[in-house]
Amino acid sequence: MTNVKLAELFVELADILELANEKPTQLQSYRNIAARIRLTKKQLNSMTDEEIQRLPGATRGIVEKIKYALENGTFPALESRRASRHGEFYKIAKGIGITPLRFRDLLTKINVKSLDELKIALKVVPDNSYNKIDTDMLNKIAVYIGARK
Repeated sequence: MTNVKLAELFVELADILELANEKPTQLQSYRNIAARIRLTKKQLNSMTDEEIQRLPGATRGIVEKIKYALENGTFPALESRRASRHGEFYKIAKGIGITPLRFRDLLTKINVKSLDELKIALKVVPDNSYNKIDTDMLNKIAVYIGARK
């Protein structure tokens, strides 16, 4: 696994956690380690455990995730988050090209907490009923998840 791919795993975890409105410090630690991994000239898969542990921001938990991902292509914390509703929301946000924060704000504005609720909201409520919300974005979401054609 390349450093770029490994870094992408940590960015994805941070994005999913952002959708779940998790602690900003946790999100930042994952984003920081992703940046450090990208900037590391030596590929992590060729580094010793000691070298990985010396990466700035590499806590014990992060080092465990790195080592697991290098062996398995992913790590359990990410896989469990991918399987959650926030993981589903992440796929939609990425699929339509918006940030997790913007997607979370949109869900809050239309008072939706699950994919099923989102599908219902997009089918039932006409586009013009959403004040101050980007109706183009709602249309993109509706088409992407199959709620409208």
